[in-house]
Amino acid sequence: MTPSIRCIAKASRMFVLLLLTFFAFTQIDTQNVSCSERDGSVHPRVAFVSEIESTSVVPESIPSIEDISKFSDSPITVLTPEALDAFILQIMETHHIPGVSALVVYDGRVAWSGAYGFANVTSNIQTSDSTVFMLASVSKTVTGAALLQLWEEGMFELDDDVNDYLPFTVVNPNHPDDAITFRMLLAHTSSLRDNWDVMFSTYVRGDTPIPLDEYVRDYFVPGGVYYDASENFNIWAPGTKWQYCNHGFVLAGYLVEAITGIPFEEYCQDSLFSPLGMNETSWFLEGLDRNTVAMPYHYTHNQFVPYGHFGYADYPAGALRSSTVQLARFLVALLHKGRIDGAKILDSTTVELMTTIQYPTLYPTQGLIWFQRTLGEKVLWNHGGGDQGVSTIIAF
Repeated sequence: MTPSIRCIAKASRMFVLLLLTFFAFTQIDTQNVSCSERDGSVHPRVAFVSEIESTSVVPESIPSIEDISKFSDSPITVLTPEALDAFILQIMETHHIPGVSALVVYDGRVAWSGAYGFANVTSNIQTSDSTVFMLASVSKTVTGAALLQLWEEGMFELDDDVNDYLPFTVVNPNHPDDAITFRMLLAHTSSLRDNWDVMFSTYVRGDTPIPLDEYVRDYFVPGGVYYDASENFNIWAPGTKWQYCNHGFVLAGYLVEAITGIPFEEYCQDSLFSPLGMNETSWFLEGLDRNTVAMPYHYTHNQFVPYGHFGYADYPAGALRSSTVQLARFLVALLHKGRIDGAKILDSTTVELMTTIQYPTLYPTQGLIWFQRTLGEKVLWNHGGGDQGVSTIIAF
């Protein structure tokens, strides 16, 4: 999927402000993935941050930037909308992708959008720009924004110990005297670790029945159902190394709840989605019309097989669902320094902070939440994601 987005970016290089969103559901073969620093554990739900993370699990079915030339006979920089359509359709056919929705915004308006294939193959429902997709790790951009809203209000400092704001204590048992800070959570240097066995175990059809506070306590506190001192934490001290971590953002989402006293989903609805007009965006299927939600699939024996709609306990790290049109409003707000249509979700200084490298010696492309990459002479801030039957990327 990433090549088509890069293709759009290059075709749209005259844009001063560039927003890209891309959603697809595709084959995820957990027997055919590469991984590193995960002790052999693999799982499709990781961030595809433009192939830059040393710890990500990347399905080999997804083409790399080097594959672009294999799918296009004309120079990428001169693709017409028709050629772009053909390019995406060819990738869909080659990689057995049932449905795609993509969108580009320029100067606060939709400059191009495309919807291809089917949101539901069995029911013959075609994909549209209003089709709601699971966002996978793109969800972290929203979780991070919610937490930074509280920072703007002076409720904490980024380098504060998170334990000063929790009703229980979270420490790395290998370094019990070292604080884990908000900044570390949002920049993947907290030393927290994803325990994939636990994450697998909480997948369910529909929405998770496990409350966020219960899951976080059981994962991070000794004696909890999911606590494992060796699997839930790294051996290195907080702030000394970088490793992509879903549970850092799970804890970030819970901190929103703990600090405000408002359930995380409710806070996001009131403080982000409603002001942005994202009325068909939700952390839970219960808040959506399932007829508009894309079904995730895998491809086997020459046919698309549905995974079914699913959820999991660590949902602030990946279970948000939205459409390209809805999520575009979130990105337009970031492009306009936190504002859209008179609504303000973040201060301009906060957006600037998000797009500032946080730990240049540990990971030189990591901002707060977002990742930096260059595309020709342009600097893009992006985040991607992957889950069972879904692959996503968003950039500006």
